[in-house]
Amino acid sequence: MPVRMRKAWTKALRSGEYKQGRRALCVEEKGRPPTWCCLGVGVDVLIDGEWKYEDARGLWSCRGDTGLPSVTYREMGLPSDDPVVTFDGRLTTLAILNDDGVPFPEIADIIDEQL
Repeated sequence: MPVRMRKAWTKALRSGEYKQGRRALCVEEKGRPPTWCCLGVGVDVLIDGEWKYEDARGLWSCRGDTGLPSVTYREMGLPSDDPVVTFDGRLTTLAILNDDGVPFPEIADIIDEQL
């Protein structure tokens, strides 16, 4: 992953501007601010793509997908749509870490060290 992209992504994860959530790149429940997966933060910061709200599901999609489309992860310089990393001595992925509640700043450290 290019250094400038990685730095922008991890800075956003550490910024406190994004509330961490689960299930998709970005979820918005009625009357609440959106919540983000760590991968969704990356898309929001690094990719020129129009976010579209899908009201029936409460999900935001970018480029027609609520997950990370292949064209998008390639533009981000990632090896896959959900990069494999090591955490506590085991292999896992960024999405699993996110959905297991590992805080954004800790995920940012992993991205800095391993991507």
